Amino acid sequence: MRKILLMWLMLYGSFIGFAQSDSIKIKNLYEEAKTNVYKYPKQAIKQIDVLITQSNINAKQLVDIYFLKSTAYSNLRDNEKALEYLNKTYELVNVLENKGQKVAALHRISSIYHSLKLYDKSLVYLNEAEKTIQNLENRQEKLESVAYNYTVRGLIFKDLNNTNSAINYFNKAIRSYNQIENSFVANSNKSVIYYNLGYCYLKTDLNTAEKSFITSYELSKLTATKILIAYSLKGLGEYYFKLNNYETSNKKLNEALIVLGDIDDSVLQRNIYSLIGLNSIAQQEWKQFEKADSLSTLYAKKVLNSENKTISIAVQSLNHEAKVSTKKTLFNAQLVGVFSLFILILMTYVFYNKQKKLNKCILQNQEELVDLLR
Repeated sequence: MRKILLMWLMLYGSFIGFAQSDSIKIKNLYEEAKTNVYKYPKQAIKQIDVLITQSNINAKQLVDIYFLKSTAYSNLRDNEKALEYLNKTYELVNVLENKGQKVAALHRISSIYHSLKLYDKSLVYLNEAEKTIQNLENRQEKLESVAYNYTVRGLIFKDLNNTNSAINYFNKAIRSYNQIENSFVANSNKSVIYYNLGYCYLKTDLNTAEKSFITSYELSKLTATKILIAYSLKGLGEYYFKLNNYETSNKKLNEALIVLGDIDDSVLQRNIYSLIGLNSIAQQEWKQFEKADSLSTLYAKKVLNSENKTISIAVQSLNHEAKVSTKKTLFNAQLVGVFSLFILILMTYVFYNKQKKLNKCILQNQEELVDLLR
């Protein structure tokens, strides 16, 4: 029930720059894809594929295009493809050494590892991003990156049931987002944060939980992003379920399904139908329960299949890193061995020379002593 809304967090800053010689058509296509990536990710992917085929796209532009495609796949909950294009992005970023692009890639990778509950791995990328953020020169870019970093840390602590730390990071993130000039990015991400704050307060402070979910809903409407509106309505459905107001809870959940329409988000759909099922049991609406339970099971299988694929990709990535680390360790061990052998030979040589000189000196002393005895 408490599935976080992480993949919809937005790093909307654009690093891409087209030269004057680039066609207006390519520029417009990129802008359209960037606009569609959150609202219509499937359409965005088609547009991005067209951009990738352009022969005059340079490496720096390709980083942004790959990043955009990864974001679109994240929003479709296809973590396997998202991670694939993030890895491509990160490889290019390390070559180009563009700090802004590097931070964005690190943050996206950390979010995927977080969704897999590999919190230590997620924190490794967050910490690396945090170091790079300090060197960003653009204030808006820096504020947005800091806010995103705080948000993901808050989500990790929320998952670990350390709500005090989670709330602290969420509030820091909100303060940073309040200073961002891009209202769409700020409102979208604050909607996500308030949604998660609602869950932090759900067990201890129902009034604050309600305010958080309502704020999330109001912010989502400002963005006119269907998926954010659907999530905030689901949060309100959870709140009313907690109050044992099952009728109002189901009303909010059904509103969420209507808003969602043909958008495919198996995690959200699974959780909505699961909660409708619980409301139906409380209301003794058995036919409604059977339908909701059947749909919840269907979407749960989709989520499981997607997570299994992503875990497989993540394990491959971890194994690759382990192999690289092992190779480095082996190389370092070989280097230490060679160096130690060199030191040993050098010490032997020095010792031999000293011993030779000492023997020579002893021999001379013995000869001098013999001469004296004569």
